[in-house]
Amino acid sequence: MPVSTCNPAPSCSGFRPREAFLSPLWRLVSDHLDAFLCNYSERHLFTHGPLASHVEKVWNDFLRCGDYNQGVVLLKCPGCQTSLAVPYSCKTRICPSCMTRRA
Repeated sequence: MPVSTCNPAPSCSGFRPREAFLSPLWRLVSDHLDAFLCNYSERHLFTHGPLASHVEKVWNDFLRCGDYNQGVVLLKCPGCQTSLAVPYSCKTRICPSCMTRRA
């Protein structure tokens, strides 16, 4: 009978859930993204040019990053039967959490 080498303690799994909703950056984007997108053409178009087509998608993905309501991946250790739900990430360069993982 094979011996399991995994540790069933959740704190030892290496996964730490994000608390994105407490982040000042998340709060700023959440509170002001709609106003920024609506007012971009009259305030910034002349000085910065047109807004790239993917910008709105990237910011919206950032706002959904780490949100359990947007979907999860269920992981289960075959050795100790410990289950873990990991929320989807945005994988964008603007996200401090995703960018740290890529670095």
